[in-house]
Amino acid sequence: MDLHRDIFQLIQSAETARAAAYTPYSHFTVGAALLCRRPESAAAITSPDSVHSAEKSLTAASVYADVLTATSDPADALTAAAVSNTTVIITGCNIENKAYGSSMCAERTAVFKALSEGFSVFSAIAIVGGPEGQAPLDYCAPCGACRQVLSEFAPPDFKVILAKSESDYKIYTLAELLPEAFSFVRTDS
Repeated sequence: MDLHRDIFQLIQSAETARAAAYTPYSHFTVGAALLCRRPESAAAITSPDSVHSAEKSLTAASVYADVLTATSDPADALTAAAVSNTTVIITGCNIENKAYGSSMCAERTAVFKALSEGFSVFSAIAIVGGPEGQAPLDYCAPCGACRQVLSEFAPPDFKVILAKSESDYKIYTLAELLPEAFSFVRTDS
């Protein structure tokens, strides 16, 4: 994994996702790009037929793998990524609602989208946000709810990239952003 290339690709994907945000109330748009893959065991049992739904629902996702250079068809690349356990970038944007509690942040959109398609091994997320129609004015950190959701599915050393641009960003670990995260120790295993 090439960290510099990963960061650049994640930030670009987050910027692209930001353009799809629905923010008629706050006019503050956020895009997130999650670097993830399927767990090893899932890749071994996944067939091309079982990823048909992934082809449809992940069309907004950027496939980030060598397989992308092997095919020009995004659906073929997604199928190959899902079957071969290739790393992908799944994006999300913030979506507001008149009832603010029904709104969804970009980070959680990306996480839930990834999980619903079987991509549950997370490496990093890039977040870009700012006033609608403008370049980001500052770094956009995830809210407390997003930090808690990330801590449910990502390890403490998971990288969180807060970016203004491809060349202006800060990198934190999830543990730095959410020290003493709430956790539930299961006793049923």
